[in-house]
Amino acid sequence: MVSKKDKKIVLWLDYFDINNPRPVRRISKKLAVHSPKMEKLEEAAKSLGLNPIPEEGRYPHYWYKKTGRVLVDKKIKKTALIRQIAEKMRSD
Repeated sequence: MVSKKDKKIVLWLDYFDINNPRPVRRISKKLAVHSPKMEKLEEAAKSLGLNPIPEEGRYPHYWYKKTGRVLVDKKIKKTALIRQIAEKMRSD
């Protein structure tokens, strides 16, 4: 469990998947990708200097689907961070 004291943000792969509905996907379809991979998410976070820590897990809405998540340093607001990472994932 991640607490506020840890100064970490949880980024689920489901936030970036174009096939997910908007309540799950945290970005517009223009920035979303098809079947995002953990390596791509980790690489994008690393390039932004966020010290990513990949973890296995299941997004609560899709408890039956094993996707994963990455913990990153909280340097800016979560929505801005998700947008920056999505842009990096699209450009690579």
